[in-house]
Amino acid sequence: MARNSVPLFEDKLINYFIAQEETSLQFPLHVHSYIEIVHVHKGTLEMQISSELYKLNSGDFTIVFPNVPHSYHTLSDNQHTSLRISNCGLHLLPMHKMILLNNHPTSPIISSDALHPDMKWIEDRLFRVNPLEDNAIFVSALFSMILCHTYPTLKLVPNETEKAENLITEIVSYVSQHYLENINLDTLSKHFGISKYKLSRIFSNTIHSSFPDYLKKQRINAAEFLLTNTDEDITNIAYECGFNNQQSFNRAFQELNQTTPREFRHAKRNFSCPDDRIPPLPKEISSSPPETTSIMING
Repeated sequence: MARNSVPLFEDKLINYFIAQEETSLQFPLHVHSYIEIVHVHKGTLEMQISSELYKLNSGDFTIVFPNVPHSYHTLSDNQHTSLRISNCGLHLLPMHKMILLNNHPTSPIISSDALHPDMKWIEDRLFRVNPLEDNAIFVSALFSMILCHTYPTLKLVPNETEKAENLITEIVSYVSQHYLENINLDTLSKHFGISKYKLSRIFSNTIHSSFPDYLKKQRINAAEFLLTNTDEDITNIAYECGFNNQQSFNRAFQELNQTTPREFRHAKRNFSCPDDRIPPLPKEISSSPPETTSIMING
């Protein structure tokens, strides 16, 4: 069973998000303003980063820079998949913010034999941080160490954004903000001032999905979040996530997850997280009331 294997939405991220995924992961093209780190410990993962497709094998590592469209598609099955995914807001990385916003790697993938030897300790320590403590400063330091160790291997170059890539980012960002509304290709055509035919080509050739399928995946991911983190009635979740009735919601959910919404919720509720996470700060320091809290979503 996966730990914290739920969709991540930008307005839910306060400081950082850490998840270990032990099941196959499908997540449509999306974009957000924080960094995302993916380390494949077991299995094979296909990622689209910007307009390029990459295959990550066991041991491979990548950092997705802010405002870069990306998607996930696990090629290995549940028994042979283990991914570590972590995200960090740029406000926790003030020394790196301008570097991350104004540059991109020549290749975003680092193979296991090219990783700095300290990276294993840093990552292991990051994934043992107690999410109940106010550990934002400590986590910030660990993310900073990861960036410092990976910049030389990533070989950063200044951004020179092509107009076409910028349009794709804008389209993905718009859908990410409005996917729970009654939107269609006509909506996007009017908003961006381009034809429905051109939009269809963008979704087919760059996002590798039809617009209806892409919209459906976004809505199902929103439903997964609500099923995992709330006690809201499933029928209400269906309507809230843009479906006209529970039957169409159940059909779409089962098509993408091979399980019903009710079974999905039951499986998530029956999983308990390990209790061996270690608070990095002395109790008298870490127990003080935090002004903001980091998010660790339990599934």
